[in-house]
Amino acid sequence: MDIEGKDSASASSGKTVLPRVMNVFDATFFYVAAIVSIGWLASAAAIGISSLTLWLIAAITFFIPHAYVAAELGTVLPGEGGIYLWTKEAMGNFAGFICGWFYWVNNFFYFPMTMIALVTILFAFYAREMVQNMPIITTLAIAFFWLISITGILGLNIGKWIPNIGGLFKVALGAIVLGLCFSFAVFHGLANNFAISNWVPTIDMVWAPQAPLFSFAFAFAGFEILSSLGGECKNPQKDIPRAIFLTAIISALIYIVGTLAILVVIPYSDINILTGMIDAIDYVLRLYGAETAIYFIGFLIIVISFGTLSTWIFGPVRILFCTGLDKRLPSVFGHVNEKFRTPDFALLVQAIIATVLLSFGYFYPEVTTFYWTLFSLCAILYFIPYLFMFADVILLRLKRPEMPRKVRIPGGLAGVLVVSALGFMVTLISIGFAFIPPPETELMAYEVQIIGGTVAFIVAGILLYVASEFIWRK
Repeated sequence: MDIEGKDSASASSGKTVLPRVMNVFDATFFYVAAIVSIGWLASAAAIGISSLTLWLIAAITFFIPHAYVAAELGTVLPGEGGIYLWTKEAMGNFAGFICGWFYWVNNFFYFPMTMIALVTILFAFYAREMVQNMPIITTLAIAFFWLISITGILGLNIGKWIPNIGGLFKVALGAIVLGLCFSFAVFHGLANNFAISNWVPTIDMVWAPQAPLFSFAFAFAGFEILSSLGGECKNPQKDIPRAIFLTAIISALIYIVGTLAILVVIPYSDINILTGMIDAIDYVLRLYGAETAIYFIGFLIIVISFGTLSTWIFGPVRILFCTGLDKRLPSVFGHVNEKFRTPDFALLVQAIIATVLLSFGYFYPEVTTFYWTLFSLCAILYFIPYLFMFADVILLRLKRPEMPRKVRIPGGLAGVLVVSALGFMVTLISIGFAFIPPPETELMAYEVQIIGGTVAFIVAGILLYVASEFIWRK
């Protein structure tokens, strides 16, 4: 297929030749798979009763603003490319490219981090003696990544079922946790003291390096991801806001009610010695004398992990595809597979880069060092585009007020300013805190990696844009 004559116009309008296959059901479970994480429940509960208050504060200061902004932008510019398209329209080509570059490039760190975690969880359930065998873990991680990528090349008609099933299993696991915990509490009473005084968070929980509040806020992040595939949604102006609304309800129930469920059944002193959500579920199962059910739970968690990972393989790569169409990167990235109508070259390049980065796992002696080396830089690079997004919604209200908006942030321009300022502030503070090393981390080495890595990707993005102006677009 020849797309040379269509590329710039298609990308600039947010429309592509990719088929529309995603309906509101697919969109909802895509969001659930991408955003909601059962793993937050145990870490939240470990803070105590005040974690419930932190969830509410995080919802007001970030969750609601983020959902509103993503819904408005996703309906005013519903085409392929999402956050790249929004920023390009609001701020111009350079800002759009840099925003899209950071949104995609953070996956250089997210993919290895998540794949290593997935295989480690698999071994934790079914082969504990292998949980520190980095060569085997790395090999399996690479194989799983290619499996998901090839599924994406075969088309979203097939590939969408990985996040669909993952999202469905995530809801099912949440329901199981809630049912087991509240049922036990009904017959045995509450495990913790829910006095009003225990609901008040300390200042360190709200304003300090690695403050839980900012971690909780970003547990809600990700509502922009589906708009990356906006051109492949059957009716994005209706389905995306509906899916955001449904996902908001599901995530609030799982996060807030799920944390409460753990607190009503596991004493705070015991929660503190648990190492994660798997241990918390195992604790509850033991209360019922059903320890062997943990293997079934393990199966659910593995499928859920595949679903989550697939959304971040399929979503941000569309930005790489759109920049190829715009010739902001070599036009080969905008290639569409003749048979399956998918951005095959973009997915293949992404898989090759992920394979190279995952291969570094062969040289790490144990999992934890490798995992945390990737985490902080990934978080910084991912949330820089959020600063663009919260500014985009203001600029587009000012520059393009005539554009139809199926969802509008209430309160006129003043409402937009307040909502965007809240989201922008929480994002900026959290990025700043990410530069502060966690305990027992060597300060100088950490700062060199984090600051050096951030600067390196900024410079790389600028150089690529300059190259696009003088090479690829000519």
